[in-house]
Amino acid sequence: ESSSGRCLLTLLGLAFILAGVVVGGACIYKYFMPKHKVYRGEMCYFENENRDRAVEPYFLPIAEEADIREDDNIAIIDVPVPKFSDSDPAAIVHDFDRLLTAYLDLQLGNCYVIPLNTSIVMPPRNLMDLFAKLA
Repeated sequence: ESSSGRCLLTLLGLAFILAGVVVGGACIYKYFMPKHKVYRGEMCYFENENRDRAVEPYFLPIAEEADIREDDNIAIIDVPVPKFSDSDPAAIVHDFDRLLTAYLDLQLGNCYVIPLNTSIVMPPRNLMDLFAKLA
């Protein structure tokens, strides 16, 4: 009787330890995972206006980063300046709930808030839908 009782208590203790390891691992995993996903992409430029006649596109070392916050339905896009451009670097925030776009000029330190141009930037069903269409 006492050996079967000890065996049962040992198994019950091991089950509690295993459950603690699983729950603790899930909590630690959730704590250390990044809160927002950052997507990177590259831009492709063509020599001619007519893409059909262009021999092949050339790629510039430009990588845009987009921080997607699905809970807030916001996309934060960092736009680097191409070497051939005279424009300033900017951070762009599209708020699809309020239909606003904010441009932060990083060189001048000015922030401009304008209505979201829905003829160029269509509000997606969600941000994952937006980046699925862009890919």
